[in-house]
Amino acid sequence: MAGCAIGSIGVVFSVSVAAPATQDAAGFAALTYTKVAALLSFPSFGGVAAVVSNTPLETGEECKSPGAINWGSVPLNGLYTEEDPGHLIMLSGFSGANKGDDLSYELVYPNGAIRYLRGFVTTYTENPGDSGTNMMMDTAIELNFEP
Repeated sequence: MAGCAIGSIGVVFSVSVAAPATQDAAGFAALTYTKVAALLSFPSFGGVAAVVSNTPLETGEECKSPGAINWGSVPLNGLYTEEDPGHLIMLSGFSGANKGDDLSYELVYPNGAIRYLRGFVTTYTENPGDSGTNMMMDTAIELNFEP
């Protein structure tokens, strides 16, 4: 019998400015990561292949083949924590010393499964909100490699 669904509570997302020596689990696992605190959600992620399409005049039937793969982007939102080291690394990747650099990311699921990601920060915004809300932070990563 199959097990119960895995809940999202306990997901931990971390970041490293270092690049892995090898683009595999061992290379990523050898890095030191800093947790990005107080994330509220983590969206779906993965690749989407473009479709290359041509229609020969002779047949009029479309001929398709797989094209380039886009690994997508990962928009994240969380509570704003000004002194959190993970938030500061994300901000550095957007507009600081690591601006435009591909950063390494580790996503650990509650069941212990790990996903490694690599990409650059495309967004970092703060939202002070109003008297009935918490201050928020939004950031996004554009993935350059297969998770």
